[in-house]
Amino acid sequence: MGTSDRSRSLRRKSTAIGAALLIGGLTGVGPATEAGAVPSPVVGSTYTWSGAAPKADSGWSTSDNWQGDPTPPTSSSTDKLIFPLLECVKKTTCYDSNNDVTGLTVTSLSMMLQGETSNNGFKKEYNLTGNGITLDGLSTRFKKPSQKQLGQFGAITTPITLGKAQTWSIGLLGGSNFYLGPISGDDSLTVTSPINDSEGFIEFEDDVEVGRLAFQGSTGGSNVIVPEVAVNGTDGKSVAFTDSSLFSDPYNASSSITYGPLTVTGSAFQLGDGGGFGPYGLNSVDGSASFDSASSITYFSLEPGSPATTDPTPGTDYPQLSASGRVTLNSPSLSLNAGCDQTIGTTYTIVQATGGVIGTFAGIPDGTILQANADQEASCTATGATAPYVEIDYQSDAVTATVVAVPDSQNRTGSHQAVTSERTAWVSSDGRNYGASI
Repeated sequence: MGTSDRSRSLRRKSTAIGAALLIGGLTGVGPATEAGAVPSPVVGSTYTWSGAAPKADSGWSTSDNWQGDPTPPTSSSTDKLIFPLLECVKKTTCYDSNNDVTGLTVTSLSMMLQGETSNNGFKKEYNLTGNGITLDGLSTRFKKPSQKQLGQFGAITTPITLGKAQTWSIGLLGGSNFYLGPISGDDSLTVTSPINDSEGFIEFEDDVEVGRLAFQGSTGGSNVIVPEVAVNGTDGKSVAFTDSSLFSDPYNASSSITYGPLTVTGSAFQLGDGGGFGPYGLNSVDGSASFDSASSITYFSLEPGSPATTDPTPGTDYPQLSASGRVTLNSPSLSLNAGCDQTIGTTYTIVQATGGVIGTFAGIPDGTILQANADQEASCTATGATAPYVEIDYQSDAVTATVVAVPDSQNRTGSHQAVTSERTAWVSSDGRNYGASI
């Protein structure tokens, strides 16, 4: 995906000013050498980017792009790389950085990001491209930006191979976007969100195929994980989200996001683009999936298609969660968003599981009737437009939401029971369960 595509993909989801991002925290440059001597690469050298070479020469093999003009990193070295904030000079490579070295192992990669500024509109966004690297560790932190900064974004799209089992600690200020290319390796990877330092978007633009993969947030905040293709969907290793946020939105309708066996604990799991503007792609699990009672599942958005049909297509007209194994619903909360004024009988299969469905959503027993939230489609902007009521039905291998007639208000009497911790349902005298908007 190009830079402009990334802008369309996530900047529309960001409203806050971005953050300065620091990956690692190492300082220093390569070893000094005597005048006229040709220095040899040293294992464990530290290189600090200067971006001082002419604009057309952004390669890592160019000594002018590193502070102190050291011998550039080579395939025989194991290095710490630092990418600091820069005072860019016109016609220099500056924040563009291309790895033209092959077989490079990096023990630590440190990057500082600064966004666009209102006074000059100059983009200061690191974009690391080129040959793949073997990486042994990654951590991030940020500094609060000045009020003149409009947003901060960065990308490491060069392929990363894990050199060992590791934990990445990625802190992002609200509204910041950080993009990663393909990640591979047999070792496990844990991506953590530091307390109160994690409100940005981490977008995985390519496959992530590693050992056990875990995303661990914090009660003080969590980065939003945005996969676009596969998250252990090919190698079949497990994927776990704990106290995290997941924005599961394929970049286009022809693609799908595939996960390895999935465990969601205390996390917000959102399917779809959040605006009701589809198409949505598919979200599938190669194996089983489970959601605990502290988690939530949100669908954006249930649309009847164009032209409208009572049998809309999952992935095109609405997002769907499917699994080749069993889906276990240990009372996660459910939120549905939908286009307005839909035809009665329109059915959405929101969960499909070859291995069967166990459990229910929180406070939503079989046959519950609920009103969805109106999405941002044009159908909901007309005067008098209303979001549909849907009946939630549990089958042996699926959960469906079927559009039904607006319940008679006279039937909305009787005992109350919780639909979620914030909403209420009514059990009418005829035994039907009517829920509030979810």
